[in-house]
Amino acid sequence: MSWFNEYKGKVLPKSNLGNAINYCLNQWSKLETFLKDGEIELSNNRAERAKANNLNPFYYLEYLFERLPNIDSTDQE
Repeated sequence: MSWFNEYKGKVLPKSNLGNAINYCLNQWSKLETFLKDGEIELSNNRAERAKANNLNPFYYLEYLFERLPNIDSTDQE
């Protein structure tokens, strides 16, 4: 992070590098969360696939949480 802060003042803020530096600094807390917890995926592909299939994650999870407790786990079908 110190590299970003050092170079932030040395590049034009609207240049490609300036935009990249600002983006990284704005996303730093999310990157730290990812680095602290190895269980978190870096990719958001799963969420993007849900969008591509017109699936609303909230309603899908709500459906699952309502139905799964009532499923007969002994039924082979």
